[in-house]
Amino acid sequence: MQLSNREIKITLLLLENDKAITAKDLSEHFNISVKMIKYDLDNVRDWLNYDKKNFIRNEIVDFGSRRIISNVKN
Repeated sequence: MQLSNREIKITLLLLENDKAITAKDLSEHFNISVKMIKYDLDNVRDWLNYDKKNFIRNEIVDFGSRRIISNVKN
């Protein structure tokens, strides 16, 4: 399971902001519908929860200039 470029950008935007961001704010920022933002957020949530009960080894996931280290099974 992989995130799209936009889903990665949404995730980073949410992580980098201290204040709450609404789906409407995101839809205006990315120039897409609120429905599409909610779909993307569902995919991000699914990605974060993907196979979490089987975490086995460390893997580095590269998001451009950021690196997130997670425990995942191949």
